[in-house]
Amino acid sequence: MANKIQVRRGTKAQITAAGPFAAGEPVYALDTRELVIGNGTGANTPVVTATSADITYYVRTDGNDTNTGLANTAGGAFKTIGRAIGMIPQVVNHAVNIFIGPGTYNEGIGISGLSGAGVVNISGGSNLTQSSSYVVTGRLYSQRNSCRIAFGGFRTSYAGTDAPIVVTNSMETFFQFCSTVTDTSPRQMGVFVENGKTFLYSCNISNKASAIRAHVNAEILLQDCTGQGNDTAHYAAFGGKIHVSGNPTISGITFTYATEGGIVTTFGNGVINPWGDNTTASRSFSRATSGVSVQNLAANTWTKAQYPSENNDHLNEYDTGLSRFVAKQSGVYQINATALLNNGGTAAEMVLYANGSFYQRLDYCYVTSGFSYELKGSACVELSAGDYLEIYVRSSTANTLSTGWEGAFAVSRIS
Repeated sequence: MANKIQVRRGTKAQITAAGPFAAGEPVYALDTRELVIGNGTGANTPVVTATSADITYYVRTDGNDTNTGLANTAGGAFKTIGRAIGMIPQVVNHAVNIFIGPGTYNEGIGISGLSGAGVVNISGGSNLTQSSSYVVTGRLYSQRNSCRIAFGGFRTSYAGTDAPIVVTNSMETFFQFCSTVTDTSPRQMGVFVENGKTFLYSCNISNKASAIRAHVNAEILLQDCTGQGNDTAHYAAFGGKIHVSGNPTISGITFTYATEGGIVTTFGNGVINPWGDNTTASRSFSRATSGVSVQNLAANTWTKAQYPSENNDHLNEYDTGLSRFVAKQSGVYQINATALLNNGGTAAEMVLYANGSFYQRLDYCYVTSGFSYELKGSACVELSAGDYLEIYVRSSTANTLSTGWEGAFAVSRIS
C-alpha cells in the first residue's frame, strides 16, 4: 500500500508568518506555487525549480541570511549575495531582480546552470563611478546559463591567478558599469569569455595581461569601455570574436592581437578582407630607409645594406641596429628593396639573405662609368616565426651607397 505524504499549505505570507518548519517537512505556497522543504531554522529549501512570477530580493551588509530577503531593510534583506542567488529557481521564465546595497562583500557573484526565457538582474551601483562603492572580493561569473544574466555596477577586487570576470558556455551575459583594476603578479586576464556571448557597456578593465580575451567561439561586444595599464587590450583566439565600439576605449601596449582564427574589429567596421580583420596595425609591415651617412663598399665584398631609419613597424619586427626583419608570425611575405650605387664603371648586384644565408638574387647589372644606378628587386618568401631577412650588395670596385630615401627595405606579410 502506498504511503501518503502530508504537505502543509497556505499563501506565501501565511507560510512566512508561521515561522520555522521542521527539517524535512514539505510546504506549498498556493499563491506563488512554490514548494519548499523545511530545515528547522526558517530558511526553507526551495524544491520547485521554475519561476511563476517576477521575483525581487535585497542584500545589505546589515542584513541577515535568516531574513526573507523581500524587503530593503536590515530586518528584511539577506546579508550575503550567495544567499539571494541560492533562492533563484533553476528555470527562470520571469524577471529575477537582486538589489545589492553598498559595501564590501567577501564573496563573488556567480550564476550557473539556469535556463528559461527570463532574465536575472543583479544590481549594485547605477554608474561606473558608483561601482567602487559596491565591491566583491571574488569573481563575477556566468557559467552554463541559457537565460539572460545581467551584472550592473560592481567592482571586483579579486586577485587570484585566473580572470576576475568570466563567462563560459552562456548564451547572453551583460556587464554594465563593472570594473576590475587590481594589478597582480603574475598579471591576470581581465575578462575571459569562452563559448558564450557577452556584452560589456561602460566598464573599466585595467592593469591586466590581456584586458579582454575571447576564446573558443566566444563573441564579445564592447561599447564605451575604458581601461589603462594593460599589456594587451583585446585578445582573440581559437575562433573568438571581439568588436570594439564607442569612445573612449580600453588601451594597452598592444591594442589588438588575434591568433588561431580569432577576429578583432573596431569602431563600427565589419570584416573587409580575408584575413578576418580590418585592423591594419595588427598585421605585419615594416619599412626603413638608408641613413644620413654614405655607406662604403669594399671591392668584391658582400656587404649588408644599412637601413637604420625606420618609417613603419606595426609589430615591432624590424631591428634598426642590425637592419634586419624578424618575423613574429609564420606566413608568406613580400619583400621590396632598393639601394642607390653612386659610382659607375662596375658590376653590381643585390641579393636577399634569409637566416644568414643567400636566398635569392634581386638585381644584377653593369653600370657604365660616370653614371649611378639604383639596385632594386622584390621577392616572396615563406617564413616561420623567428626567421629573419637582410639585404646584401656587392660591387666589383670600391663604391658607396647613397643616403636617405633613395634606399629602402620594406617587408609585408601577404598570407
